[in-house]
Amino acid sequence: MACKKILIIDDDKELCEELVEFLQAEGYAAECASDSIDGEKLVRSKKYDMVLLDYKMPVLTGVDLLKRLKADNIRERIFIISGRP
Repeated sequence: MACKKILIIDDDKELCEELVEFLQAEGYAAECASDSIDGEKLVRSKKYDMVLLDYKMPVLTGVDLLKRLKADNIRERIFIISGRP
């Protein structure tokens, strides 16, 4: 099985780094972006198997970013996550 590439976009830097460490320990190639603008640049410049996208972030929310990426026909699997109930 090839190593899956995962991008985490979350404004909580500590959580983002912890998720990257966990996923890397499980054999995934994971990286993170701590805001929606940097995350969008990464999605547009690299190929990922999956993107975990925080729901609530400054500048662009996860939903806003998802709409922009889908409008431009970005094909990565994107999951919106939230730390809020």
